[in-house]
Amino acid sequence: MATIWGTYDVKRITKYNAEDGKTVIDPDDDAARVNLCVGYRIPTKEDWKELLDDCIWEPVTITLPEIIDPSQTKTIARWKVTGPSGNSIILPMTGGVVCDGIYDYTDKNTYYTTILQLIYIRLRNRQMTGNIKRQ
Repeated sequence: MATIWGTYDVKRITKYNAEDGKTVIDPDDDAARVNLCVGYRIPTKEDWKELLDDCIWEPVTITLPEIIDPSQTKTIARWKVTGPSGNSIILPMTGGVVCDGIYDYTDKNTYYTTILQLIYIRLRNRQMTGNIKRQ
């Protein structure tokens, strides 16, 4: 049985469509910049490639209190990505793949870029792939 998450009218999409031909997010539409202000932005594909090629990725867990009941905690898996300078960022683990019948949360991760493209990062063999899907 298929799950229907919602419907939308493709004709109501007024940007980033076949008519305007835009393939890169405008600064005013960049969610990181809009919500966190100037100085923040959604990474480019080149930014992701640099993180993959030049940085060390290590799985870490973070324990946080539950929102509904702060006496309860939950453990969340994340990536700590450390660059050559020693600076690091924390990224979510976004997915996984089945390999030899075992679900591996750490191998495949999906992230967005500024070029309206999802990228898939496979850490096992240091690959990054992606494709643009347009209506």
